Amino acid sequence: MNINIQKILGFTIRTIDGEYGTVSDVLFSHEDHVIRYLVIDPQKWNPLSRKVLISPISVYYINIDAEEVCLSIDIEKIKAAPGIEEHETVSRHFESELYRYYGYGYYWMGADLWGMSSDPALLRPHNVLDKSAPDIRESDIPLRSINEVCGYLVKTDDDKHHQMADYIFNTKSWKISFAAVDAQNGMIATERCLIKVDAIEEYNWHQQLITLQISSHQLLGNPHYERKLLNSESFLAMMELSATINQK
Repeated sequence: MNINIQKILGFTIRTIDGEYGTVSDVLFSHEDHVIRYLVIDPQKWNPLSRKVLISPISVYYINIDAEEVCLSIDIEKIKAAPGIEEHETVSRHFESELYRYYGYGYYWMGADLWGMSSDPALLRPHNVLDKSAPDIRESDIPLRSINEVCGYLVKTDDDKHHQMADYIFNTKSWKISFAAVDAQNGMIATERCLIKVDAIEEYNWHQQLITLQISSHQLLGNPHYERKLLNSESFLAMMELSATINQK
């Protein structure tokens, strides 16, 4: 199922034994456009300075109607997990500690989105055969916040400026396939258009700018964003066709 990321912000986190706050942010890798963590606001459970990260490996279902993200772990498991301060950057060392604590396989050990597979569920403890610790190089991981990136300026290859509004991901692989861009005429957003993330050429974090490989004319020619059509086969086929045309 495809769903836009902004939709799940504010969803309740439901563990196997109760509720544990809400989704406050999403961290993704801009290099492969895969969601790596949900950031949880634990509300009454933890100090506000502590950032609680939940891997998609722990998610077994997103209930759109109930506005819940359902986990396969309990509250005490989350509370006892390695923590990171709000201002800290996620490092590979921290990720390794977190994954080792949960008994997960390491998503960065393999050529696919999640290790040797595109399905994060296959990294749950009962599926992991090799539990050896990886060779860790202390470095920051290029994970970015959806709250940060949505709102960035988007520059097309004809130097027109628009604005990033949202991203759309698949709930099985947690791969981001599309981005929703507010096409602007001056300061006014005229249309919200969908592009494949393959059309993104560069993220400039210092300038808060995203550069596309397509023109404004091509952007406006893409299908317009409609949430109810995100899982329509004909709509997805139209997106593929638009991407093919834009490459010519």
